[in-house]
Amino acid sequence: MKILLLATALFCFICTQAQLRIGVQGGYNYTRLSPNHASSEVYSYSTRGFRGFQAGAVFEMRVSQNWIFRPAILVNGKGTRLEKTGMGNTSSRFIELHYVEIPISMVRSWSAGKNAFAFAGAGLYLARAFRGVEKGEGTSQSGPYYIYNSVELSSHNKENDGHPTIIKPFDYGFNLLAGVERRNIQLLICYEQGLERVFPRSLVFEEKLTNRVFSLSAVYLFNTKR
Repeated sequence: MKILLLATALFCFICTQAQLRIGVQGGYNYTRLSPNHASSEVYSYSTRGFRGFQAGAVFEMRVSQNWIFRPAILVNGKGTRLEKTGMGNTSSRFIELHYVEIPISMVRSWSAGKNAFAFAGAGLYLARAFRGVEKGEGTSQSGPYYIYNSVELSSHNKENDGHPTIIKPFDYGFNLLAGVERRNIQLLICYEQGLERVFPRSLVFEEKLTNRVFSLSAVYLFNTKR
């Protein structure tokens, strides 16, 4: 409790002392689950890239001449294409997930000419899934079938199998970012590596699969007075 109060007081102090800018961010994600190939006692499966999006608000607080504290709150689209074989069953499906995400980064900036800056940084993120769907098709011993299910958010797979698709609700990891800014407009590239297992452990998903995201975004920042 004392640590939480101290962190809150420090955050409020930074907000009152630093130059604050608030902005909007939106962009494109290329996302997949890692590792690319894995197997269990029941199935073998591979993952492929999936296109998503991100949108939200970003805050920049300059804590020194060259260092910026940069939290944000985003709706982040993640997912993968999952191909699975085994037990006389072959399927290919898209798994699309939406998270509310809070990334927090420390950024170093450099002058890149008149009214232009380059920057790079690193940090951590915490995300909570709120929606997901899986859709695709497959073939079993009884013939072809179609897949369309809402993802269930749970930390445990009580059925101990892969049906329906069950996703752990929380995700966390680290991020790396770099970009350029001119006249309050930023172009930003970012890499995120999840550290939390996406699927709860089960007979199907014994191996730890994690989110991995490359993103390209545009940001517009508004100057605010203290």
